[in-house]
Amino acid sequence: MKSEDLSTPFSLPRDGFSSASLLVDGVGFSTMKHRKQNGRDFASLYKFYIIPEALVSNSDPKPLIISVSYGEVIPEGISLTPKNIKRRRNWPIDLISRDEYFYDSKRKIFYRKERVIEANKLLSEIEKLHLKPTKRLKGLYFRFKSITIRELPSTILVFTYEFLIKILYIISGTKTKKSIVQVAVSGDSISNKDNSTKEIF
Repeated sequence: MKSEDLSTPFSLPRDGFSSASLLVDGVGFSTMKHRKQNGRDFASLYKFYIIPEALVSNSDPKPLIISVSYGEVIPEGISLTPKNIKRRRNWPIDLISRDEYFYDSKRKIFYRKERVIEANKLLSEIEKLHLKPTKRLKGLYFRFKSITIRELPSTILVFTYEFLIKILYIISGTKTKKSIVQVAVSGDSISNKDNSTKEIF
């Protein structure tokens, strides 16, 4: 099995996606799609590959690992931590899929779960998920869910901590400084990165 077996059905380059860059030390490929962010050159990097353990197995179909990363274009490639720009929740989101898509190396076809899917449709599905936070209305639920899952627990923890500190002060008259736990969850000294890589399914 060769990297070309995976890349050829995608008919790259097309629709803004670059030519496929084949993996040298494995079976897979990557493609980029350039975008603009804050007036600067950004790009989405899509990777499709099959892990070595699956390659040596005789079983088919094989899990197709797909990842998408979004960052600023630099001479060395793509920087996931662009300088002087804070990542926003409405930016394209980094994704990874490990057990949603499959490739049958004998029949040379792709699957989503147990359903056959064309390579072009597969790429389109991944891009839609990647861009979902950028949609004003369609991405609203996604952004709200992101806030709820990642920020609400830490907010509750900080509120509870401050409440207990006030109770302690009322009882003993002693003021307590912030602990490292409160500093960490409140982000006073430790910055929280938005838009971290997520499992897409």
